[in-house]
Amino acid sequence: MVSMLISKLMGLLIVMLAGAGLSRVGLLDKTLRQGLNRLLFNFVLPMMVFSSMRSTMTRELLSTSFVPVLLGAGLCFVNWGSARLLSMLFGIPCSERHLVSFLNMFGNNLYLGLPIALAVFGSEGVAVVLLFSLGSDTILWTLGLLLLSPRQDISVNNFKQIFTPTLIGLVLGTLAGVIALPLPLALTDAMTSVASTASPFALLLTGAALAEIDFANGVFSKHVPVLVLGRLVVSPAIAALALTFLTVDPMMSTMVVILAAMPTFVRSIVLTDKYGWNSQQAAMGVLVTTLGSFLTIPLLVQFLGR
Repeated sequence: MVSMLISKLMGLLIVMLAGAGLSRVGLLDKTLRQGLNRLLFNFVLPMMVFSSMRSTMTRELLSTSFVPVLLGAGLCFVNWGSARLLSMLFGIPCSERHLVSFLNMFGNNLYLGLPIALAVFGSEGVAVVLLFSLGSDTILWTLGLLLLSPRQDISVNNFKQIFTPTLIGLVLGTLAGVIALPLPLALTDAMTSVASTASPFALLLTGAALAEIDFANGVFSKHVPVLVLGRLVVSPAIAALALTFLTVDPMMSTMVVILAAMPTFVRSIVLTDKYGWNSQQAAMGVLVTTLGSFLTIPLLVQFLGR
């Protein structure tokens, strides 16, 4: 299991590095990335989500689907608390603790978690990622934004962010799976073909985004060790502890711990910049936790397998 995971992760890392290289030579510039991101988020991912949920979701799996949803949401609060504690220990100024807490709360579930789940567990792993992300995204687009903009009240517009094309694909795919909805072979083949591009697109775009980080800023920031400890060590440790009190499938348990160990999500760079924070500090946190996760995830899986 661990050797296979390492092999899969190295393959994913190579694709990410290819994205970084393409960005550096100008073949994956900012305009193209924006278009591909819209295509991925609004069409490719929903197709993948619907196809995966339709093929894996059963009544039995649905009966335990609340576990990854609740853990996805609950770990956000746990990670907020660990970030506050670690921020105090590392002497991060109070004025910057909202930023550190936000970056520690939310992982790169879709753009990195999905490729890992698909490579290691197939469609069943993808279903866990999507349910976990549903819980996490609910917190992200409501309470999470309050950390970046403390004066902003929770509004209807915040909640609208939760209702994405991916969520629509999740709901429709779940219903199709539960009722065993038959579809024409040509249509399922077409959806499978489109869905197969989601993982490489996501990895290429992640690598391209990381390639634009300004290494002159934030390299030695105290934010970095806080995020490395918080996201890559504390978060999966707490998830593993919580799962000992629950009766869930071993695959789901392993996948939830992997998701708890995801690096800081890439879109945090854009969101922090939008709300006036130092986006380079966010970008450096994303970069270091992303690279670190390729080392810590196999170690976690090996530890869980004992």
